[in-house]
Amino acid sequence: MDAAGPDPHDTDSTAMAAALRDAYAVIADLRARLDEYGWVEGALRRRTGELAERVKELECLHAVAAVLRDPRRLPADAFAEAARTIPSGFQHPARTCACLEIRDREYRSPGFRAEGRTCAVEIRGGGRRVGRLRVHLRAAAGADTGVAILPEEQAMLETLAELIGEFAANRAAQRA
Repeated sequence: MDAAGPDPHDTDSTAMAAALRDAYAVIADLRARLDEYGWVEGALRRRTGELAERVKELECLHAVAAVLRDPRRLPADAFAEAARTIPSGFQHPARTCACLEIRDREYRSPGFRAEGRTCAVEIRGGGRRVGRLRVHLRAAAGADTGVAILPEEQAMLETLAELIGEFAANRAAQRA
């Protein structure tokens, strides 16, 4: 050490190195938080999309149920409206079409084409088979394969088939 005391440049260098280490630690912490926020944002977006699909399914169920509950509606009108409404409950409503077969009649959604992925459920009413509900999901333009029908959409179709079957059985009983 010389008589003048410690070199001020050494003190400045030490302080600067410590400040840089602290800044690096803060930056590393911010990066980790940003990564976590990115993950949370992605998970939230996925979950929001899934919830939006469940809302569409519930709205479809409610719309069809409302049609079937209307005592003034003729069965043929109710079945036709149900067939028109059913594609709205699917992930890709513009590429989805429905065909409701009740006894010897068919009720189809607009633009019905029996192509693509198919999901069919039996319609039972009064303890016997009264028809079938089919949904076709066409592949997107230019896509090699069609998308799958979601398990929740399958469950929605089964519930719709039950509602339609009960309606058909009740209306048949009223006529008898």
